[in-house]
Amino acid sequence: MSNQKTFQLCADDGARDHVFEVVTKERVYKFAAETLQELVDWVKALVPSTNLHKENDLIVHAEELILKATRERSLQLEAEYLLRTQSS
Repeated sequence: MSNQKTFQLCADDGARDHVFEVVTKERVYKFAAETLQELVDWVKALVPSTNLHKENDLIVHAEELILKATRERSLQLEAEYLLRTQSS
C-alpha cells in the first residue's frame, strides 16, 4: 500500500529522549517529543492515518474466533467424556 505507515521507537541517541519514526514507503520521518506524554499524544494523533488500528482489529477478531473455537471444542470433549463414562 502506498500510504501505509508504521511507527517505531528509536534508541536513545544521547541527545534526545522520546524519539520515534514514522516510516512510509517513500520516506522515514524522525520526531523527538519533549516528554513521554507528548510522545503518546503524537502517536495517538497519528495512528488513525495508519493501518495499525486495522491490523489490531484483525488480531482481536482472530483471538475471539480462537477463543470461541476452543470453548466449543472443550464443550464437545466434555460431552463425549460424559457420554462415555455414563455408558460404562
